Amino acid sequence: MMLNRIKGRALAGLAALALGEKANAQLVVFQDNFSSGSLDTTKWTESQFQGNPYPNTHAIDNARGTYRVIQNTVGDREVVLTPKHNFVVGDTISYSITYNSGSGNNLYQILLNGNYPMGEIFPNPTPNPGSGTIGYWNGIPDTGNQYGAYTITLSFFSDYIKQQTITPSGTTFVHTLLNRTEYPYTLGLNIHTGHNGLMDFEVDNVRVTQVPEPATLGIAGLATLVIGAGLKRKINSGEATFEA
Repeated sequence: MMLNRIKGRALAGLAALALGEKANAQLVVFQDNFSSGSLDTTKWTESQFQGNPYPNTHAIDNARGTYRVIQNTVGDREVVLTPKHNFVVGDTISYSITYNSGSGNNLYQILLNGNYPMGEIFPNPTPNPGSGTIGYWNGIPDTGNQYGAYTITLSFFSDYIKQQTITPSGTTFVHTLLNRTEYPYTLGLNIHTGHNGLMDFEVDNVRVTQVPEPATLGIAGLATLVIGAGLKRKINSGEATFEA
């Protein structure tokens, strides 16, 4: 009777462990807090989208431990910071965008597979919903131009991307971004000015996680069955020993 109770508790514990691992399974595949002193080119590429020159500053700010983009003379300038990771279904990326200052046309936005995403947003800002931009472009706000740190999370699905943005004031916007092509996705963080624009943006605390394939998740359950079967044989044969 005692051995049966011990066996039941052991198997229940193993099953709970396996289910817990399955429910919480996430693999960190990419992260960067920009504390390495220079941009890690094994993780990132810098490029231009419209062929405009790079901003005055687009580099690691060692004093602040961020990737910082500054344009302090007016003009069309841009940089696209792209992680070297192809995003697939089940991937999630989170990061912060700090908007320190800006005037004229200046904007942070994302690019999906090298193009602007099409977006729907809830709740709808006025006068025009969009795809999660921060700053102003021709006077039209999207997520807004409040200075401070924005926390952004993108979750990737087969035919859309869910973007959650928490503003410095704590307001949460949720976008549904429709890609122009199918996954796998490339993601670019596009920070740029227009002809009359100035800006100061920072990127930090980038983290990409991935949900393992179902076959991988099943390993925990299989291990439970194998260990449980072995435990049962040992108990039935009288070989099992337990310590208090």
